[in-house]
Amino acid sequence: MVWKVRDEDGSGLAYGRPCPDYGPGNEKFTIRMHHSGEFINLGSTVYLGGKINHIDFCDPDEISMIEINNMATEVGAEGVLVFHYSVGGLNDCQNLHQMHNDLDAINLVNFVDENRMVGVFVEKQKVNENLIENESVGEPEHIDNKEGEEEHSVEQPSIDNKQSSDDGDEQSVGEDSDFSDRLVDSEFELSDDDIMFDSNIDPDLEWRGFHFNNSINVEQDKHKVQAKCKHETCPWLIYASKVQNEDTMQVKTFNGTHQCPRKQRVSHANAKWLADRYKDKIWSDPKWPVDSMLTIMQKENKLLFNKSNYRTKKRVEKMGGGTDGEQYAMLWSYAKEIRNSNPGTTVKIKSKLVGGLPQFKRLYICWGALKQGFLMGCRPIICLDGCHLKSSVGGILLSAVGIDANNCIYPFAYAVVEKEKKKSWLWFLEMLVQDLNITHSYGWTIMSDKQKGLIDAVDQLLPGCEHRFCVMHLYKNFKNTHKGMALKDILWRAARATKMADFERAMNDMRTRNTAAYEWLMQRPATHWSKSHFSTHCKSDILLNNMSESFNHMVLRARSKHIVDMLETIRLILMKRVHMRRDQMMKHTGDLCPNIAKILEDMKKKSMEFIAHWNGKDEFEIESAYGTRFRLHLGDKTCSCRRWDLTGIPCPHAICGMYYMGHIPEEYVHECYKKETFINTYSQLMGTLNDMDMWPKGRKRKTPTPEKEPDVISPTRVTRSTSRSNIVTSPTRVTRSSTMTSPLE
Repeated sequence: MVWKVRDEDGSGLAYGRPCPDYGPGNEKFTIRMHHSGEFINLGSTVYLGGKINHIDFCDPDEISMIEINNMATEVGAEGVLVFHYSVGGLNDCQNLHQMHNDLDAINLVNFVDENRMVGVFVEKQKVNENLIENESVGEPEHIDNKEGEEEHSVEQPSIDNKQSSDDGDEQSVGEDSDFSDRLVDSEFELSDDDIMFDSNIDPDLEWRGFHFNNSINVEQDKHKVQAKCKHETCPWLIYASKVQNEDTMQVKTFNGTHQCPRKQRVSHANAKWLADRYKDKIWSDPKWPVDSMLTIMQKENKLLFNKSNYRTKKRVEKMGGGTDGEQYAMLWSYAKEIRNSNPGTTVKIKSKLVGGLPQFKRLYICWGALKQGFLMGCRPIICLDGCHLKSSVGGILLSAVGIDANNCIYPFAYAVVEKEKKKSWLWFLEMLVQDLNITHSYGWTIMSDKQKGLIDAVDQLLPGCEHRFCVMHLYKNFKNTHKGMALKDILWRAARATKMADFERAMNDMRTRNTAAYEWLMQRPATHWSKSHFSTHCKSDILLNNMSESFNHMVLRARSKHIVDMLETIRLILMKRVHMRRDQMMKHTGDLCPNIAKILEDMKKKSMEFIAHWNGKDEFEIESAYGTRFRLHLGDKTCSCRRWDLTGIPCPHAICGMYYMGHIPEEYVHECYKKETFINTYSQLMGTLNDMDMWPKGRKRKTPTPEKEPDVISPTRVTRSTSRSNIVTSPTRVTRSSTMTSPLE
């Protein structure tokens, strides 16, 4: 945590750096720390005799008791410190809340005022004078036991055991004790009315830093307690007795040195203990292998554990959001909470009956705010993809991603399905078409990786749309049978060609070099993968499905979690992303989005290579240094190279004509790339959700955990024990023993 102590004179008045102006949207704050004084009751509580310092740039995400203690040390507070934060105001001593742990430290953020400041009072803890009243060490008394039980006496090596004098005024002192300079005794009379320390002390009790486990013998009664190591020759011992007229137990004798071998197995280091110690790591990595967990836990704790690690993971799951089955049963309450807090959001759950109980099958979420943002500012192109979930149940996460005004991803809908197949894609696209109110698919563009069943689903539900395929996936299939850098370069030249003439020239080169490769490409319509055949209505010339791949990477860690935890992680990512992008763009100067402005600057530099020939109105012939000519029409915003037509960003030929006429190229950029369009998109904010305990309670569902879909066995993964003849392969997959029979990849 990067915080700074303001230069001050101790009264709270700065003589160096002034109070920082955090500005809108900045969550950092300042702590006004009162220290080196004390609380005095003068009819009302006041804090006198102290100093005031300001600690600036405190981060609410990193605040903790350790950081606050470091701040106090930095400003000069000494001793054992107790911290309070003010609930009523910066200097209010009447409404204070004491901080005991990190949760209290985090909670003080809720009381930051409109000036981004909060008051903290530091109190020096007073030392009990009874503990330093004298330096004599007395002999602990014998513990009286019930009749018939063996009497135990306190063993004190190096301390002379002597009985107390009859008058009770003095006690004998052990002169040779190593602890005589810090152990004291006090005399008191026993009374039946005295409050006992703990008449039923728990052997597992962690008492003043000492953990009494099976290696410690504990002897106790109403007013005394003694514990010593079980090993016969080990001198470890602690003895305490009750202070007279107080509800305090005082340590009289303590020998903290063990002289016995270490145990490698401790019964108290069980699944519960391990779960408390490693819960954060297990939550962050739910797929942590048990064998690896066992090795690390044994190495870090120098202990041997059994297979309780399985129970440890289960316990951590229950400490979090529950097991797989419990989380699937929570989905219906989760859906109601989303609908209540995010109007316009579509949440659909599809289930099937198994033994008379509903078993989860599919889930679809389209956020109302993100849907409105997509329709208000994104182009009519949707990138579709699916990725595998890594939980024990498995499944596929389907996603619909748009492209915003800055050419960045804009995810707005996703679904969890059992498998990537035609039925699941049909179900997902049906919901998507209804949410976007697509009545005529002409004018829409779909970008995909040519997944199983998706082509048929798009043809069935969006028959008039343009369907582009990712060229990278096309090339991966191409290189399986047609290898070589020359063929690769020709394929990408054909894909990037914006003019029909350039595409035909590249395909002729392919046919000249490799006829089989040419025929392979000709079987795949160029409307799916070449810019020369793309329509110009969506103002995008993308060849790759990187938008969906970026979303899959964004939610990579979430895909390993249980379903509700995963959905909540994705929701928080999207919710924070919307306002962060909006706030960043608000700071940007200029009418164009930053990425578009960079592209336009590159086009301006390239425009210097051309010469413009004007026809006297809106048309130009743009001539290159090599004699190539392009026909430009500024009024229609078209160029024969088709780059301006495809993207909506002026090409170098267009900018050359604009400079000839003295026009500004920024004025010719399409509206979909403007800063105003971007802000309209990201001004639609998502609503927040309550904690799980406050979700709407419907009827209690007993939901069977979905069964994991079996993996498809690939022919390339056949082991020695698996006969290749027993594997059913797809006729469209190329193997060593089969040939391609389908015209589509």
